[in-house]
Amino acid sequence: MAEIDYRVVWQKDDEVAKSDARQLWRELNLLPQGTEDDRANSLCVVAYAPHDDGTEELIAVSTIGLQRFPQVRARLAFFRCLVKPDYRQKNLATELAIRCKIAMEEWSILNLDEKVMGFATIVESPHLMKKALLPVWPKTGLAVAGYTPRGQQIRLVWFAHAKFDVPLSEAEQRKKAMETDATVWEN
Repeated sequence: MAEIDYRVVWQKDDEVAKSDARQLWRELNLLPQGTEDDRANSLCVVAYAPHDDGTEELIAVSTIGLQRFPQVRARLAFFRCLVKPDYRQKNLATELAIRCKIAMEEWSILNLDEKVMGFATIVESPHLMKKALLPVWPKTGLAVAGYTPRGQQIRLVWFAHAKFDVPLSEAEQRKKAMETDATVWEN
């Protein structure tokens, strides 16, 4: 297989990548009608395979949804990806995740006001069930952080600059609780 061309397109308004992604989703009939534009606006990293005739084909896409994850009290970049069936089991999804995590962490540092503190995913693919037995995925750092109400794993890796934004009243309560705990341990 020729070398795959990975492109970071997060918030770059890449109309070619958006158009190719819409076509891929339609071809595989994966998104409800009318949702392709919203999903195309959340593209992060895409992968193209070159053909011998000089053309290229979009074979994999990743998208990001920025959401607050209440269980960890932080806003996260939630990753999803799609790899064309003929290209699965070739580590493209892992490569998309690695590149997307890097892109999102860099973006997060440049956009601190967005308060995106980590990279997460919900494990949906049945192909990942065996891999889901590992608490941490070494190549991406994604670790089990909980489960959805439907029993799907939620995986998370914190960005190096992550810091909780705890309201002062809660911080004061924690300080008092820690002082109390210290007193108990000393006695």
